[in-house]
Amino acid sequence: MTETFSVSIHGNLVDLKAARTSRVAAVFDHSFYVVMGGAWVCVGTESLPMGPLNMRTNWQPGGMRIQLQDKFMFNLGGAETWTPPPPTPWNTGTLARGLAALQSAARHRLPAEGLGGFVLESPAGDLAAHAGPFIRLLTEDPLSADAPAWISRLVGLGPGLTPSGDDFLGGMLIALRLLEQREVLSRFSEMVLEAARLGTHDISRAHLKAAAAGAGSEALHHVVNQVLCGETADLTEIDRIGHCSGWDALAGAVRLLRAGCRPVPECPVPVSAARR
Repeated sequence: MTETFSVSIHGNLVDLKAARTSRVAAVFDHSFYVVMGGAWVCVGTESLPMGPLNMRTNWQPGGMRIQLQDKFMFNLGGAETWTPPPPTPWNTGTLARGLAALQSAARHRLPAEGLGGFVLESPAGDLAAHAGPFIRLLTEDPLSADAPAWISRLVGLGPGLTPSGDDFLGGMLIALRLLEQREVLSRFSEMVLEAARLGTHDISRAHLKAAAAGAGSEALHHVVNQVLCGETADLTEIDRIGHCSGWDALAGAVRLLRAGCRPVPECPVPVSAARR
C-alpha cells in the first residue's frame, strides 16, 4: 500500500515534476536527500527551513527507516514555490548601523566551532587564526590572482555536513548577488565551483551552486536584509541551520559587506537580483 504525502513548499531551483528517476542519497532524523534527474533535493518535515534545495512536506518519519519504492508518494499538486525575498532599500548609513547592531547581538551567541566568529571584526579561536589571513585577503579582493588558492584552502574546511568553509563561500556569493556585482559574481562563482568540484562532496556542491544563483536559506536572507537596512538582526533561525552552517554563511556575507568590494550606493536603491 502506498502512503501519499502532500508537499507544502518546495525550493525554486529544481524542476521536481520533470524528474523521471530518483535515489535516496543521505538520511537524517527529520529529512533525507534525494537525487532527482541529477539535482539534489532535501525532503523533510514541516520543521524544515525554507531554502533553494528544500522540499517541506507533511511527512512524519517513523523511526530511522525510510522506504520510498511502492511505499511513499509525495504529491506536488498545489505545492507553493519559495524564492528568496528581495532586499529592502539601503545605503552606507543603514549598512553601518546594521553591522554594528549585528556585532552586539552576535557576540555572546556565536557557536564554538566553525567560522561564525568572522561575523565579528576580530574573531577568536584556532580555526579563525588559521583561516583569518586568507579570508581577509579573499573578502577584500575576490578576484585577486591569488584568489583560487585562497578559495581552495576554504573549500572543505571545518565541521558540518556542509563544511564551514563551503558555507562561508556560499555567504560571499549571496552577498555579491545582493550587491549586484554581476561580473565579480560570475568570475568568483566559477572559481568557487571549480575548487568545489574536487574539494568537497555532492551535497555541499549543490548548495554552492544555489548560492551562486543568489539563493540560500530563508533565515540567512532575512538576517542580511535586516543588516542592510540598519535593523537589529533576529538570529534565532540562524542558530537552527545545520551544525553551524547558518553562522558560517552569515559570516561570509558579512565579511564581504564589511570589506566593501565596491562603493556602496549613498542613496537607498532597490536591488532586484535576488529573484533571478
